[in-house]
Amino acid sequence: MEIKVNIVELASELANDRTFEELTSEYLGEGDIYKEDSDVVEYTPYAQKVFNNWYDYYYNYISKYKID
Repeated sequence: MEIKVNIVELASELANDRTFEELTSEYLGEGDIYKEDSDVVEYTPYAQKVFNNWYDYYYNYISKYKID
């Protein structure tokens, strides 16, 4: 059975979940994950760095299983 996924979307979702899990497990409040002063939901700089690391990890991991 072949399953097609959008690698960017999947990596983003997984990285978002892992970022939230990691930062809340460090006993940080949501205010330390998201910027408070914006109408658009954005990560704080630290949370963005954590997200970027997880995104790269998941993107590279998923890409290994790509079928051309």
